[in-house]
Amino acid sequence: MKRIFPGSLRIAIPSLILFMLVPALTSCKKMLDTDPHGTVSGIQNADDARAMVLGINSLHRQLLAEQYVLLGELQADLMDVTSNANDYLRQISTHSVDSLNPYVKPENFYKIIQSCNDAIKSMNILKSSGKIDGASYNSYYSEVLAFRCWVYYLLVVNFGSVPYITQPIENLDELEANKYPIVPLTAMIDSLVNAMKTIVPTIAAEETASWPIIDNTYTSNKTFVHKIMFLGDLLLWQGNYQDAAMYYKQILDYASSSSDDESYTRYKCSTSYWKFSGGTGYWPDMFKAKSVSKQYGKEWLWICSTEKQYGETNTLVDFFSSAYGKYLLKPSQLSITNWQSQVMQNGSSGDSRGENASWVTENGNPVVKKYLNYVVSPFNKDADWYIYRAGTLAIRFAEAANRSGRYKLALSLLGPDTIAYAPSARDSFNFVFDFALKIRTNGPFYGQTIGPRGRAYLSKIVLPAINPTLQDTIKAVEDIIMKEYALELAYEGERWIDYVRIATRREKEAPGTGAEFLANGIAKKFETANDPAAAQVKAKLMAPNNWFIPLYRKGRKIN
Repeated sequence: MKRIFPGSLRIAIPSLILFMLVPALTSCKKMLDTDPHGTVSGIQNADDARAMVLGINSLHRQLLAEQYVLLGELQADLMDVTSNANDYLRQISTHSVDSLNPYVKPENFYKIIQSCNDAIKSMNILKSSGKIDGASYNSYYSEVLAFRCWVYYLLVVNFGSVPYITQPIENLDELEANKYPIVPLTAMIDSLVNAMKTIVPTIAAEETASWPIIDNTYTSNKTFVHKIMFLGDLLLWQGNYQDAAMYYKQILDYASSSSDDESYTRYKCSTSYWKFSGGTGYWPDMFKAKSVSKQYGKEWLWICSTEKQYGETNTLVDFFSSAYGKYLLKPSQLSITNWQSQVMQNGSSGDSRGENASWVTENGNPVVKKYLNYVVSPFNKDADWYIYRAGTLAIRFAEAANRSGRYKLALSLLGPDTIAYAPSARDSFNFVFDFALKIRTNGPFYGQTIGPRGRAYLSKIVLPAINPTLQDTIKAVEDIIMKEYALELAYEGERWIDYVRIATRREKEAPGTGAEFLANGIAKKFETANDPAAAQVKAKLMAPNNWFIPLYRKGRKIN
């Protein structure tokens, strides 16, 4: 054994395991072979299997942060290119990607998938030969399968249809050989739901998974797929809104068993932390928090952390910093206007999640701040990658509740009033949407829940009285929810995914309405900036087939 630092995991890993994972960074050559006796070369026991899981986690964080943020934000309405940007970045923003664009290549996605396929093969052989116990196998297999499902999810929501490979392959050239089924979005979501249901844990198991604490700073279980949250998202895509809400509610209902008197406020956007004023921690501070702090554990479900002192880097600082990077991307003027147009509880204009929180002026330029909290020199290239947190969970549950017909409850969950005072929260719809038994005014559970808007000190949302049918009302509230996603989660990499999910849903209900929703929303970015590309982008996105990036491999379209 030797101590090494693969990616952001400072743990002891057998040298051979790291050696076998490294080819995934370059060639995707098959990494595992079996000897005549059926054992896996170099993979001999549960410790080796655990090391493979940690290695895949590291590969995920090294390889996908850039594409997750670029594709998730630049295709949407909250992020724009600067004058320093190259044409390839502008292609992504204007939905005109060509076969040479380096930012949309599928290789990194499939390198991780290949590593997952090899790991699953090796663990199955270990299991059949009695070299790993059932509990260890189930734990490690579930983590690897969750990563594979997650990466396929990111592929299909961006590319529309993708080759689906579940066995090890020799190299990525096989993608071009038409050997594997090209699976479209809806079918892929169905397949991923079925897979995730086989491994989803209880919320207690999810929250207490035994993975190492890294340098007394980061709890590494927060760097793994949050399987319950992810399955909720997949079900939301599938249109199974009550089932999605059920999984989200498991997380909301989770209460730690510690002696912490604030334990019941975990993941609930409570009155006690990350507020505009009062409580512990100002809202932007959540992006600086370390896992040793109590407040960190109350907000973050899944965060990929990096540390420059261990050689961890990514390219996000280069994209966003005008002082220490190349300043290629910036907040869109529309995103800034969104925050400026809010009304606070004292009647003033603005939103505490906007200027000096999500974005800041740096050297006279508007800059995305969320990734730059620790950037104080040209040598800082270690921005964290944000995936799931309490703010995400609150709005996701609101989306599921609204689509289940509980639009009043959905608005209550956004805040700012505590849910204890919301009559809709006491309606006994069913166990998923009934909060009555877990409300104690100014007490545990939901008595302190004030929603994302409450934490930001914003006024209450009033539903416009222009909705003659329940379906019209649901869509009106869904528009409000979409705006709240923009205010709470801007630049965190999921905006385009939210657009496509809701547009796909509406397109199924009434052809043309989803396309109009998406095309108008994205075009508004260009219109607000007086960019002449607005009309062309809007016209293109009116065709749902144009929502997805062509999947190119060596210049050849394979989807």
